[in-house]
Amino acid sequence: FPVTIGCVAMRPDTTGGVAGYGVLTLDASPDGDFTNGIYIDVLSSGYWYAGLRIGGGGYQELARTAPVAYGVPQHLMAVYDPDASPNFKFYVDGILINSGNASGTLPTMTRVAIGTMAARGSDSSKIHIRDVRISNIARDASYALSSANALLSL
Repeated sequence: FPVTIGCVAMRPDTTGGVAGYGVLTLDASPDGDFTNGIYIDVLSSGYWYAGLRIGGGGYQELARTAPVAYGVPQHLMAVYDPDASPNFKFYVDGILINSGNASGTLPTMTRVAIGTMAARGSDSSKIHIRDVRISNIARDASYALSSANALLSL
């Protein structure tokens, strides 16, 4: 089934916090070990990215080239649509940053983690997060742009 996750996130500065621990995670693993799911994250080097893991296989990660604008809210959105090609897309501030193809089918999502990756427990990123949206619809580029414009103006 298709899924879209998105939020407005801001990393206030370059210091502190743990990178690689999730801004927003939608986990489909029955035991919480994150063998299936979709996520948005930040690298310690200062780049946003989105990832997808299906069937316990390797991670499909996108957009390690979307720089964090420190101290500025940014709209982040990841879309998985198994019927599209490419079927995995990552948008920052309404602009498609990267896309790719992943194989497999995501099972029903069972948990949401905000500010941490579901499988990592109490570790967290130093990120301010608001306006989280999760949908079972594969949102398109026009939605990404209108959502970014609307939410960033708040």
